Parts: sequence; C-alpha cells; structure tokens
Amino acid sequence: MGGAAEKTGMVAKGDQLITTSGVIYTNEKKYGSTVVKGGLQVVQMNVLDESFDAVMAAIGSHPGHIPVELEFVRAAEDQAVESSE
Repeated sequence: MGGAAEKTGMVAKGDQLITTSGVIYTNEKKYGSTVVKGGLQVVQMNVLDESFDAVMAAIGSHPGHIPVELEFVRAAEDQAVESSE
C-alpha cells in the first residue's frame, strides 16, 4: 500500500501536482546589518513545468503556522482534487 496521502484517498498513484501555495514577502526593512522581512502573502503557484527543487522551495517557504495547499489532477480523470497539509 502507498503512503499516508494515498491512504486518505485524496491522492492516488499517478496523480499530478499542478499547483502549490508559496509564501512571499512584499517588503523588507534594514536595521543596521539586520534585514527584517514583512508583508507576508500566500500565493498559488502553477508548478506543472517547474523543477522538483523549485516546487520544494515553494512548499518550504511556509512558516510552520501556515498550511501548504496542494492541488492535484487525477491520473485517470481530469478532475482536480485539493489537499492541505
């Protein structure tokens, strides 16, 4: 049997990730040699033609208190399935 995501039925073998959320910062301020980022914004990113490293960077950009949103396309169907981590 597959992993935890497959066991929930939300993700099946062959499903393709099409979008993920990512966190960006819209401003930064410099205090001496320290840069403080602010204006946190969650965006949806199309990841169909992105590299594995780019997708992982988007997923990893989330602070721990903000859930990652993933959208998949079923392998056998063209129906999108949404999942949150």
